[in-house]
Amino acid sequence: MRISILSIFLFSLSLNVMAQPKEINTLQNLDSLSWGAYGGPRISIINPIGKTAFMAGGQGAIVLNSQFALGGFGQGMTGSSEFDGVPYGYDNPLELSMGYGGIFLEYMPFRHKILHPSFSLPIGLGGASVQQVNSDSKISKTTLLAFTPRVGLDFNIRKSAVVSLFAGYQFIKTNDDFMITDHDLSGWELGISVKLGKF
Repeated sequence: MRISILSIFLFSLSLNVMAQPKEINTLQNLDSLSWGAYGGPRISIINPIGKTAFMAGGQGAIVLNSQFALGGFGQGMTGSSEFDGVPYGYDNPLELSMGYGGIFLEYMPFRHKILHPSFSLPIGLGGASVQQVNSDSKISKTTLLAFTPRVGLDFNIRKSAVVSLFAGYQFIKTNDDFMITDHDLSGWELGISVKLGKF
């Protein structure tokens, strides 16, 4: 008897929930959304093979409700990073070159405050190569996949200009036959970017 009463109660409750009116999403609902876009340069310091190197590039994104961004980026090492070739069987110094580009997602909460955090998840494809110093001949080269989650601190300089200091970690995956391991290429990243546009 109790089971029957409970079953009737739950059935009635489900009918009541289904009968409640729900707002239908239409194209008119998009009027409440705000759209914008930004672009700008970005530079960062990385530490491949235990050596300090600089990356430079740019980024651009579409911004939704001043908080969410979807965009693209590209960056590469400025010059190359020299390292000792002896552990790799070479008497002369070697140099590493690397670059990649792709897409990213970004979340910027508390955009109305002068200082606010930002969180981004870039993923990119690119390449890396190793050659002897003062030589154009590549000793080893590879395609690479890079995933670099970042945390930033954004400064609202103006409504249309934001400076962002960020830190992240580069997870880099290369071909198995590349002479430098993924672990040696992966590492921390510190940088600064400028976002110019409509937020």
